[in-house]
Amino acid sequence: PYDMSASLVGSEMCIRDRIFRELYIHREDLPFQKESRKEQKTQIRLRKMLDYINEHYQEKISLEEVAASAGISSSEAGRCFQKYYGKAPIEYMIEYRLDQARRLLESSELSVKEIGFECGFYDPSYFTRIYRKHFGITPGNYRKYAGGER
Repeated sequence: PYDMSASLVGSEMCIRDRIFRELYIHREDLPFQKESRKEQKTQIRLRKMLDYINEHYQEKISLEEVAASAGISSSEAGRCFQKYYGKAPIEYMIEYRLDQARRLLESSELSVKEIGFECGFYDPSYFTRIYRKHFGITPGNYRKYAGGER
């Protein structure tokens, strides 16, 4: 049976993710607010790390690689993400991968296993488990309810 509460949680996550994506896309158009030099430096580092994740999310990447993309330590990367996103860089990356997987489930002909691989989840059972934990529904069931089985 289909759990409506899981669908609502998934919908809320989808809306939140779309808002954050739009804010990220239009970040240059947002009103400028004078910030301290340290704050600006942190935002530049964060932008570099976000760009790295967006470009490499399909690969096996480590916290050290994400941090190195901004020229900082792993612990500093953790502080940056915690300050701006309230989560660790790896948590952000997993959520980004899951969002990409959700979009592929809605729009592609790839199998669930192939989508997992395409989004950086190289263990199909882990992909299913983390997808269900995050969205409250398995990837296969999400595909069924989101627009028909492929």
